[in-house]
Amino acid sequence: MKIRIQGGRLYDPKNNLNGEEGDIFIEGGQIVDRTSTVDKTINASGRAIMAGGIDIHSHVATYGLNLIRGMKRFYSPTEIGRIYAKMGYTHVNEPFMTQLTANYVHHELSSIPILDTSSFLVVNLMDIEEKIRSTKHLEEVEKALSVAVARAKAIGLKIYEPFVKYAQRKFIMRNVREKKVLKFFSSISKERIPRVIMHTYPKLLKREIENPGTYHFSQVGSVMGSEKDYEKVLTYMDGGASVDLGLFDFEENLKISTPKQAYGEIYGSVDMGLSEPIIFSRGKVPEGEAPFLALKLALSEPLKRISFSTDSPANASFQAYPKIFSWLMRAENRDNLFEKELPCFEYSLMDIARITRQNPADILGLDNKGHLGMGAEADIAIYDIDEDTRADELKDRFSDCAYLIKGGDIVIEDHEIVNDRPQKKTYYRGTELTDDEPARILTRYSTFRFENLKVDQVFTGKEVKV
Repeated sequence: MKIRIQGGRLYDPKNNLNGEEGDIFIEGGQIVDRTSTVDKTINASGRAIMAGGIDIHSHVATYGLNLIRGMKRFYSPTEIGRIYAKMGYTHVNEPFMTQLTANYVHHELSSIPILDTSSFLVVNLMDIEEKIRSTKHLEEVEKALSVAVARAKAIGLKIYEPFVKYAQRKFIMRNVREKKVLKFFSSISKERIPRVIMHTYPKLLKREIENPGTYHFSQVGSVMGSEKDYEKVLTYMDGGASVDLGLFDFEENLKISTPKQAYGEIYGSVDMGLSEPIIFSRGKVPEGEAPFLALKLALSEPLKRISFSTDSPANASFQAYPKIFSWLMRAENRDNLFEKELPCFEYSLMDIARITRQNPADILGLDNKGHLGMGAEADIAIYDIDEDTRADELKDRFSDCAYLIKGGDIVIEDHEIVNDRPQKKTYYRGTELTDDEPARILTRYSTFRFENLKVDQVFTGKEVKV
């Protein structure tokens, strides 16, 4: 379908469009300069137009969530897709997939309607413990990890535990400490692994990192317990690191954590092959400084290195995003959240577009998403919002976009979902390597043969290699 979006205000940081009025033309699922004919015209006069939202860190297909769904503690795949679409999102990234759970995770992601998907591959460093003790094995590890990422159809590499710790022979501990792991991965080739995703936990913020620009630190707000931790995150960012925020909404949410971080009632425990099981429990807001410092970070720093996240559902469900956007955009909406004073900075619509569109697309390597330039995927959200929208109206406006176009197909029209079956795509990072042998070291402790861990197309949407 050839579509013209007429007269809206465009918000696109990548192309320096900050509320300028303009038309957008769509043909063949992409944004084009102009079309010779038009099948449909959408009047967007007075409305805000952004690229489709991209959630860089949301647990929507983590192994074990079906157990929680059976207890009515989490959304169904259909509900996930529809809620995100109403908020103007077109892409979600699952942050916790292992080689052993890759087929499961992709199957779950393929069950979510409307949204394109991607995922991070979490590796167990015990499998390569002998290799990461010395950088002389760096090239071998790079090859192994790039093959594993490609075979698992992942878009990035994530380290959940930057250490190795286990007992060997009469309880003698065989360890690789964080310092050595961080130094090793700081030297990794950006051509093979453009950016290493690091699960952030409190002890990590006590470490010095030689080359923080190698890393993207996930859900940093969850673990900042003091001003010293806050300053350490700023130091990492000054050194070139990117972060996603891990903001809170002060509601009770499902918590996905280690046993020590679990709160209250425990719903289930899943062994993911790491040093500790993953616990699903009743979530609550920590009594410490983390919620305040997370929001302070969001309101204090240059936004080019920050992506929006809540570690959904751990700190806040993705359904709470519009409420949090209203806090970021209007100081009066966050006046009563804390006794201490937050920075007075207020986000513009351009800032919202940056942390929910451009920055996540850059981290994930999605060059054709997150912007409104020529050749971009025609993933477009239109909101009944402008810079003067009243503070008490922002939450509802972000919860209910007027139009959503996904890959050139109209999904939402006049606030109603009219098509929940546009083409879905699975984005992953490919490699030209044809030799799997280097990656077999990653299954040294596995009961599965390496060749049986490959994700088949039956589990994914239309595959797109980045």
